Amino acid sequence: MLICENVVKEFGGVQALAGVNMQVHEGEIVGLVGPNGSGKSTLINNVTGQYVPTSGRITFLGQRIDGKEPHTISHLGLARTYQIPRPFATMTVLENVEISSVFGRVDRSPTEAIDEALKWIEFAGLSEYAYAPVTKLNLHQRKFLELARALATEPRLLMLDEVMAGLNPAEIDESVKMIRRIHESGVTIVIVEHLMRVVTSLSTRIVVLDQGVVIADGDPQDVMQDAHVISAYLGRDYA
Repeated sequence: MLICENVVKEFGGVQALAGVNMQVHEGEIVGLVGPNGSGKSTLINNVTGQYVPTSGRITFLGQRIDGKEPHTISHLGLARTYQIPRPFATMTVLENVEISSVFGRVDRSPTEAIDEALKWIEFAGLSEYAYAPVTKLNLHQRKFLELARALATEPRLLMLDEVMAGLNPAEIDESVKMIRRIHESGVTIVIVEHLMRVVTSLSTRIVVLDQGVVIADGDPQDVMQDAHVISAYLGRDYA
């Protein structure tokens, strides 16, 4: 579905991505992990159109998307969430999800968009807050609103950027169940997450970034025992 070829991103001479090569196949849950500053969020931002790569090529479903606008990429069926939820603060929960439904992969009338939005609000367990302002939601509920907004665009590939950051253990378990349900509905997933128990339990494959390059790619158990990965996380002496 997704092919990243030698993707480089520089910020004022600092190379955040130093030639990333990665593929995502339909039906996978790919865990994208690495130490802080390794380039995980930068890669997602390049794939989804928030950044334009300095060089390299990104292809989604056979179409080149590097340099395209985020809304154009969304129309193709690629959606993302943010580590810090970014709802429209002056709107209701329903209005937030309805906007995503209108501007997603499928053309919908306003009435159809509302029906679709209500479906995903229910899926996220937020039905009782549908007509409430988003200011009524706590962090956990805002994270689930992020998921509902992304799903309302009808994505074929969903990129989750630290969706569990700041949650307590019970909320994390609930989020894991939600991600499994999303995957079972037919959506391919790339998940950035620091909680390794979550990554290894969810992922069908793990890709590890360090200093802007891929240092490992494969089966979760094998990757997490790789000496290069251990060194990147814990230091050479530990490895």
